[in-house]
Amino acid sequence: GHPGRQIKKANYTILYKNLKQFKDKYGKLSSDQVSLYGYEIWAKPQPADKYAVLLLNNDGNNYQDITVNFADIPFKSPANIRDVVNKKDLGVYSDKYTCSNVPPFGSCTLLFSS
Repeated sequence: GHPGRQIKKANYTILYKNLKQFKDKYGKLSSDQVSLYGYEIWAKPQPADKYAVLLLNNDGNNYQDITVNFADIPFKSPANIRDVVNKKDLGVYSDKYTCSNVPPFGSCTLLFSS
């Protein structure tokens, strides 16, 4: 699994919200001092100008609405968004998309396309 560090290699982008970042002497997050809560957003470019986007609820107690801003991915709007797990087209959105009621430790897996 992911060791709790910010990744900026291999064309990945990770955005953290409400993550306590304790750094070790090498400037990396120390896995024994990190307390995850809030949420994470992962995005990776795909062929044919698409983006895979994963929204993770790190809160083990509460459902959350998680919003991804297109500028943070980066993805040029508008975007056709597909729920990969449920195999459902969600529609065309511009600027941002909110995955509602993500369960504790749950996720929302999306595919953005032009």
